[in-house]
Amino acid sequence: MASNPDKKDDPIDQAILNAYGAKDTSDQAIFERLYTIGFNPIVKRVVACVNSNGRTFTIAKGLPAKILDTSSGGTDDHELQWKVEGSKANFAMVATVDKGLSTAGYKTLAVAVCEGDARELDNPEWKLVGLLPLLDPPRADTAATINSLHYANISVKMITGDHVK
Repeated sequence: MASNPDKKDDPIDQAILNAYGAKDTSDQAIFERLYTIGFNPIVKRVVACVNSNGRTFTIAKGLPAKILDTSSGGTDDHELQWKVEGSKANFAMVATVDKGLSTAGYKTLAVAVCEGDARELDNPEWKLVGLLPLLDPPRADTAATINSLHYANISVKMITGDHVK
């Protein structure tokens, strides 16, 4: 619900929607999206509020550290701030799993949910509901291409859009 089917050029949203199988199915009809607060490289999360069968939920997906505690790495200017309920041991376990997946080449997103519209609640209870490991391996010819560019004295930089600078 925190992925946008209209963003055809967003590989993360498309991967999630493809895995869910919700692009063109009636399954999404049971969810009415009330609003979405989009991703930006400072807050590193997307928040969507949905209604399903008369119940409202707010769903967030993004960088695991910012989903567990929005003040992680410093406060940001997102209108919604929270800390997922749970122990330090649980947070440490998530960080360990995230680091392991990252070392294996995965981009990991966390997903948290609170019941109700988080904009309207004084102190919503957020719960971590899962991690989404995404793998986008380089093409088979990537190493050879980079080596050729280096041989030609061309500096190679990867630009991902994940960071402001």
